[in-house]
Amino acid sequence: MRWILRALLGNKHSLFSLFSCFYSLVTAILLADASIAQEKQRGESAKLLAVGEGWSRWRGQLGDAHVSGLPKLWKEPRRVWRFELPANGIGGIAASMDTVVVSSRNANDTGDLFYLLDAESGIELSKLSYASKLALDYGNSPRVNPLVLEDRVITVGAAGQIHCLSLESGAVLWTKHMVEDLGGKMPQWGYASSPIVFGSNLIVQPGGLETSFVALELSTGKVVWKTAGRQAAYASPLGIQWSGKEQWINYDFNSLGAWEAIQGKRLWEMKPEEDKDFNVPSPVLIDDKLFLVTENNGARLYQLPYGTEGPASTTQLIAQSDKLLHDTNSPVRVGKWVAGVDGTLVVLDPHRSLATHAEFEDPALNGYCSIIVDENRLLVTTTKGTILLLEVSSDGIKELGRMKLDTLDGDVLAHPAFHEGTFFVRGPLWIDAYRWDD
Repeated sequence: MRWILRALLGNKHSLFSLFSCFYSLVTAILLADASIAQEKQRGESAKLLAVGEGWSRWRGQLGDAHVSGLPKLWKEPRRVWRFELPANGIGGIAASMDTVVVSSRNANDTGDLFYLLDAESGIELSKLSYASKLALDYGNSPRVNPLVLEDRVITVGAAGQIHCLSLESGAVLWTKHMVEDLGGKMPQWGYASSPIVFGSNLIVQPGGLETSFVALELSTGKVVWKTAGRQAAYASPLGIQWSGKEQWINYDFNSLGAWEAIQGKRLWEMKPEEDKDFNVPSPVLIDDKLFLVTENNGARLYQLPYGTEGPASTTQLIAQSDKLLHDTNSPVRVGKWVAGVDGTLVVLDPHRSLATHAEFEDPALNGYCSIIVDENRLLVTTTKGTILLLEVSSDGIKELGRMKLDTLDGDVLAHPAFHEGTFFVRGPLWIDAYRWDD
């Protein structure tokens, strides 16, 4: 053995060959292990991660607009209470922990308002108000859906004012500003992407070159980490567990991507064929795939990357459709299909290359529409205040019933909420609570 080592060490060429062989062997083993891990992962489903309880954030705790308790047979719901608001608004409602949170503007349009209401009675529990002078298209009201956690509420104004409130008293615990404190750049139509929580960190999207995303300590508002990137888009993030990592999926100004939750490292990005999408509708998780809709690229189905990292990594386009070219309406998963509204309610089949399964035409579906899902039933809220309950099955789409809200003084532009059997819907100058169970 000694003479072999002396011969190798005395021969530089032989030594180099030995190290080359060793390096090749280790590389082959690592690649084989990675390949085996990816093969084992194929067919597995990503898991949506909950934030809070009930309808705690944009499209509920999982961000997918799924609930339980929608009626199986239509019955005219009973209005439980109404709370008057001073101005119209487009920010969604949060309903959790026996509290409803809704945003508005003051009567002279010089400041933001956030009301904390008792979910059972609609009585005002507390109110946050602050000055905020803006001149935005689509009004100046907050766009971001409030976030309700166990003992606190997070609110974000269109200009980027972040407030952490005590859920019990409404007292301000801490504040931050997306632009002034976090170096962000306000999007053209104001901040709209809702925050998300991982552990003790609140993730926000200031959209600065060095602060595309920022993690804030929930208890204090202190900056934990920040990640460089692009300006913010308008869609809200989806928290998932995938490829061994907790991560969130969201848009920035011109791409879709995933970021890991610990340090905010970007895992992959995808830029669509056509650029200049507004990137407003939320992505939908379908097992190990993502369903997207935007106004320039239509409906698309992508495979999530397996075990790859870095901006060079990307998703694989599986199927696409020229349906659902809407710039604001978010789609949903319903049963084994996906559904969305673009003047017509369209149901596509992700298992058949996004083939059209069924369509439901109604003049009420023009403009902005939001959808809440319970198994195979859809509760659709339209711009002009028509509420539709629809059932999706193998036979197509069946209307179960409808009602009309009072919208003489404006449009319905905020996403409603559903929590513990109560439907909370925000009209032009009010928020109503309805129940079907009485």
